[in-house]
Amino acid sequence: MTGLGAATLVLIALLPGALFVWSFERWAGRFGIRLQDRVLRFVGGSAVFLSIFAAPLYWLYSNYWDSAANGDALPWGLAAVPILYTGLPLASGGLLGYGWKKGWNWARMIGGKGRAPRAWDHLFQSRPTGWIRCKMKSGTWVGGAFGVYGKRKPFAAGYPEPPDIYLTATLALNLKTAHWTKGTAARSYLTPV
Repeated sequence: MTGLGAATLVLIALLPGALFVWSFERWAGRFGIRLQDRVLRFVGGSAVFLSIFAAPLYWLYSNYWDSAANGDALPWGLAAVPILYTGLPLASGGLLGYGWKKGWNWARMIGGKGRAPRAWDHLFQSRPTGWIRCKMKSGTWVGGAFGVYGKRKPFAAGYPEPPDIYLTATLALNLKTAHWTKGTAARSYLTPV
């Protein structure tokens, strides 16, 4: 087997696990994404999906490999194989991640209950809304709304990125005491996400 053939085989073998993990993390967050963690998740997920696909893949190999190698026409229904091979991991990872985000018990049991590595990530993973006062490294205070305001949506960066936040509306604060300045009481223009 050539180097290209071996690389292709590894890619095909790791593809289901990678698709599952990426689809799950799209909803639940990318916590613990060091290279070692990612490779283990890809391999573990791929092992589960390859055990599911083992019998159908063997059947395809024993019935259609020679025809495919000779360039013969194959039944059109075989076009569903790559769709299932990639679609099942994507759909199941997305369902598990969505269920984890919504707090479904079975999804939390499989995906883990406490995935957030920092308090910052734990606070913002549920997309809360409200008013925030933050003390900057310089010692000054800023404050504003963490919630939907018009077409603007709030954002808080997650692990492994440094903590970063986007407030959709700002309010005047006393820069030394962090008290709201007169006339800037919390307004009710925030709508839940």
